[in-house]
Parts: sequence; structure tokens; C-alpha cells
Amino acid sequence: MPVNDRDFGLVVGINHYPGFEDLSGAVADAEDFDSWLVDTNTGGGVLPENRRCILSSVDSRKPVQEDVDLALEQIFKRIGNDQVRRFYLYFSGHGLASSRMGADLCLAIWSHIRRNAALNSEAYYELLAGTGRFQEIVCFLDCCRVRVANSHGMNSTLGRPKPDDLSGHERRMIAYSTQYQNVAYEAENEVDSEYIRGYFTRALMEALRGNAAQTGGGVPARRLKQYVENRTRKLAEEDGQLQQPEVDSNFASGDDPVFGSAIPSRVVQVTFSSDRISRKIDVVGPDDVVVDTLTSSNGSMPLHLGAGLHLLVDPTDNKSVSIREGDNHVSF
Repeated sequence: MPVNDRDFGLVVGINHYPGFEDLSGAVADAEDFDSWLVDTNTGGGVLPENRRCILSSVDSRKPVQEDVDLALEQIFKRIGNDQVRRFYLYFSGHGLASSRMGADLCLAIWSHIRRNAALNSEAYYELLAGTGRFQEIVCFLDCCRVRVANSHGMNSTLGRPKPDDLSGHERRMIAYSTQYQNVAYEAENEVDSEYIRGYFTRALMEALRGNAAQTGGGVPARRLKQYVENRTRKLAEEDGQLQQPEVDSNFASGDDPVFGSAIPSRVVQVTFSSDRISRKIDVVGPDDVVVDTLTSSNGSMPLHLGAGLHLLVDPTDNKSVSIREGDNHVSF
């Protein structure tokens, strides 16, 4: 994937809460997403200077709101009066929810006495949307959404006299790691007990790196939503926990944005009969669209497929064979 200079992003990861309970995997989760964001091979292709990554450190009592707002101000200055394609907002850390919509993203100084030291995600979304500068806004918020009495996230210190004339037309995806009034979990990796990660971000990165990719490469928004919802729930259930993400999107089903360019991690071995050798074979995806055309060969050949039912179709005789979820090998 080439560098995309029309995409921007802000990544925040907080492990260290001097007045509360530290987390173990939030910074690693943020670093992982940030590495995908600037990856020009199969990732987001965002210019490093077009994004800001803010991470907590031991005893720093940061980040605070000023760090986040300054990063956004710098991004807005880089964009100027242009309208660009996409803005990514990623947060991993403690979180609350004072209402059914949105989440309050706890800053490093959050404590039971500093219970308003959090960012109101809805207000920050409205700030981004109100600029009119982004055709798409994509938010991934890996945090709890529990209620705490008399705790409310803060609006940004940035603002505009009025919404821009271009605002109100942006498309969006807002993915919360858990439902309202529920918690989000992090857990040890089954291979390395010192490698702690959040279920939601683990599912998200699996999806973006190929598990939810379409056959032609890249991850459509609808597949990302489906994979993250199902995989996060499954990861939590395997550890005896309950966590169900909530993904809100207004992307049209026939006009999905595609994230990155990873090829599917699902591989199916295909063996062709002798009378089909050297023929052109169409690969038809779940939407009844030809997603690839291959030349059949002798022996078994690997085929990278996205999720869902696929067909191999031989235009010579119009015969076909189905490849279903879970199939590792088919003969045609």
C-alpha cells in the first residue's frame, strides 16, 4: 500500500495511573496499533508526521488533556483548509461512561478525587466532525464503560466559532471495546505470560493484519466490525469473562472503506483435476463478484481467501465448487 498523505491519526495509550490502578497492556496495544497505522506495506500507510502517538510512562503523571489537545492542534495546522480522507482515533486505558452514548477516556491523573480527569469521547468526535476536514472518522476505544457517580469526561479546550460548512457529511465508524456499563479486559498471551494485551485490540489487530481481509486484499469496514465483535467475545469467553464490543458505523454497505492492504490469512489448498489444468478459473466472493482469476496448475496450490462462502468457477463449462468457512482443502 502506498503512503497515504490524506490520512491522519491520534493514538493514546495509558498504563500508568499514579492515583488509581495501573494497567499492563494499554501502552503495548497503542504501540501495536500505531505500528499498523504507519506501516506502508499492508497497514494504514499514514505519514509518521501526520499522526501523533502519546504514551504514558512511569511516574510522569502524563498524558493530561493539554497533551492531547496540543497534538490535535498540531494535526489541524498540518491540514489547514484542505479536506482530507480519514482520521483515526485510537485510545487504550481506563474508561468510564456517564451516558449510554460515548465513553470517558481516563487520563493518567484520573483518581477517585480527580474523577473528571477524562476526555468526553462524544465531544472530541464532535470537534473532529465540526472541522469539516475529514471525509471519514474512525475511532477505536479500548476501555471500560462503567458508571462512576459524579464523574464526567471533559470537552476539548479546542473549539470553533461555528461548525464548518463541510461538516455533517462525514462517514464514521466508532468501535467501543465493550457495551455501556460493562468492563473491558486485558489478559496474558497464551504463549508469553508477560505479554499482556486487551481482548479488543488483540482482535482488532488480527483483523487488520489479515484475518478479516477480503480476497483482493485489505479489510472492508463491515468485515472488520463482524470479526472484532465475534473474536473479542470469543477471547473473553475462553478466559471465563464476558465482553461484547459495540461498533457503530454509517458506512453504506455497498461503499465500504477498506483498511490497509493485508492479504487474507486464511489459506485453502486447491487441487484441480487433470482436465482443468491450465484453464482460467474465476474466484467468486460472498458478494457474487469475481475477486480473482487464477490459472489452474498440476498438484495442490494455495489460495488466500477472505471470510465467507466462495466459489471456484470454470467459465469453459460453467461448473463450480463451493469453498465454505472451515474448508482447508477442495478438489475441482
